[in-house]
Amino acid sequence: FVKYFDIGAAAGAGCFDREFTAVYTEDCSVFEKCSRCKFVGYCSAEWQKSEWRRDKISLKPREVIFPYDEFVDYFNWDNQELAPCGLMNCGNSCFANVILQCLSWTRPLVAYLLENGHKRECMHDNDWCFFCEFQTHVERASQSRFPFSPMNIISRLTNIGGTLGYGRQEDAHEFMRYAIDMMQSVCLDEFGGEKMTPPCCQETTLIQYIFGGLLQSQVQCTVCSNVSDQYEN
Repeated sequence: FVKYFDIGAAAGAGCFDREFTAVYTEDCSVFEKCSRCKFVGYCSAEWQKSEWRRDKISLKPREVIFPYDEFVDYFNWDNQELAPCGLMNCGNSCFANVILQCLSWTRPLVAYLLENGHKRECMHDNDWCFFCEFQTHVERASQSRFPFSPMNIISRLTNIGGTLGYGRQEDAHEFMRYAIDMMQSVCLDEFGGEKMTPPCCQETTLIQYIFGGLLQSQVQCTVCSNVSDQYEN
């Protein structure tokens, strides 16, 4: 008979989908289980090697986490009825308010949250998720006619960034960086996390499409004039 199992994103294999097939026959004189997975059985070492070679060829990484054409649709999204909504100061929260306002009117991000939404796909069932909270914030801002307090986010500053604290004056750029990093991390968590997701795949999230880029550092030797370039995501 034939036995198969899949290892995909739900099993923690990142953005790879793979299928193994093990065939058990009555005339198999030597039957040994794979020393790695302890599940798949082979009748000979030669058969095992041939199966591994075949699977290695068929295992092609899914290089795109978020389809780029969907990002383009969100980028061109136009909702004439959406009007800006003010935010109330919660005590030295101006640095966060200004970033929340900017993020709340970043077209492809808002379009994704209002049209599709992150909550239904979130894997943080019992943990606080900034992306979920920000979606709630955007939904409230799109429906409210009066300024409101973003206290649900402000009260969680320590969860957003380790150095941020409620009631203190903080740097707006630092808060923005922490917020974007958190949304990117949430996107990668759905595919096994940053360590399990290849760098090429990490560049294909919705957050990376919107805010991503490369920082180039260039060093030139004063003796030989050789130029060294380094790029950081």
